[in-house]
Amino acid sequence: MAVDGAAVAAAGPGTLAVRYAIPGEQAHVEVVRIGPAPLGRIVALERRSPEATVPRCPHFGRCGGCQWQHITPEGQRRFKTAMVVETLK
Repeated sequence: MAVDGAAVAAAGPGTLAVRYAIPGEQAHVEVVRIGPAPLGRIVALERRSPEATVPRCPHFGRCGGCQWQHITPEGQRRFKTAMVVETLK
């Protein structure tokens, strides 16, 4: 997971951040930006994560203030804790 709530996927020799994806999901992804920080968007979701939920904010996906709301609170805690632990290694 990236700090902004995007899932990070292997893509060839590098990685690709995919907004609104959750680790463990399977999706068809379209690359929308290349370069040092490549970005993809979900075109079709094949397998949804059990940690996925419907965002409560009506502005989710537009304003950027609630970038993790597509993940359950329990999932958010787990992913964020893992990020902190990895950073402190």
